[in-house]
Amino acid sequence: MEELHPEFKDGEEKYTELVMNQVLKSLKKNGIRGKFFKTSGEARDWLIAKLPENGVVGVGGSRTLFQVGLIDSLIQLDKSGKIKFLNRWGDKITPKEEFQTRYDNLSADVFITGTNAITLDGKLVNIDGMGNRLSAMMFGPKKVYFLVGKNKIVKNVEEGIDRVRNIAAPKNAARYNLKLPCTETGVCDEQNCHGGRICNFTLIIERGFNPARMTVLLIDEDLGY
Repeated sequence: MEELHPEFKDGEEKYTELVMNQVLKSLKKNGIRGKFFKTSGEARDWLIAKLPENGVVGVGGSRTLFQVGLIDSLIQLDKSGKIKFLNRWGDKITPKEEFQTRYDNLSADVFITGTNAITLDGKLVNIDGMGNRLSAMMFGPKKVYFLVGKNKIVKNVEEGIDRVRNIAAPKNAARYNLKLPCTETGVCDEQNCHGGRICNFTLIIERGFNPARMTVLLIDEDLGY
C-alpha cells in the first residue's frame, strides 16, 4: 500500500488525538476513568499489572481481548497460580461448565471486556444475545475494564446502535456460523430475526455510579468488530 504523504499523516494523527481526547474528557465527566494507550501491547501490560494477586478474573466474549493477547496472558497467569481465570475457552470445558462461567463472572474481582461502541460524549453502547456480559458491566465485579480500539468511537448513541447492528453483530454472527438475516445480507433485519439472534438486550452506560469501578483503556488501534 502506498504511504500517505506526511502532511496527510499529520492531519490524521491530529484528528485522532482530538477525538480521543474528547472521549477521555467526556468519560471523566461521566464518572468513568479513561486512559489512553498508543499500542494494544502497552494497554495489555498495564492492565495485567493491575490484576490483584489471587483475584478472580472474568472476561466478556470479545474479539479484542484475543487480538491484544490478553486471553493468552490470563491463561498463563492462571497456570502460575497468580490469578484464577474464569476461562470459557478451555480445551476440556463442557457446555455446562462454560455456561457456569457466565454466572461466575458476576462475582469476579475483575471483569474485562470490549465494547461495541463508545460515543464522543462518553457513553458505552453494547448489545448482547444473553445479557451476561451486560450484567457484569453494570453490577457485580469489583472492577471493570473496557479495552477499546479507536474504530469503536461514534458520534452518539444512535450511531452506536447502528454500528452494533450493521457492523459488529453481522461479523460476530458470521464468526459463529449463525444463520441469521444479517449473515445473509450483511445488514440488520430486526423484524425477521428470531431464533438464535444475538441482539436481544441493549445497554447504554451513561455514567458510573462509582468512579473507581469502571476504566476504559482507549487504544490508538483498530480492534475488534
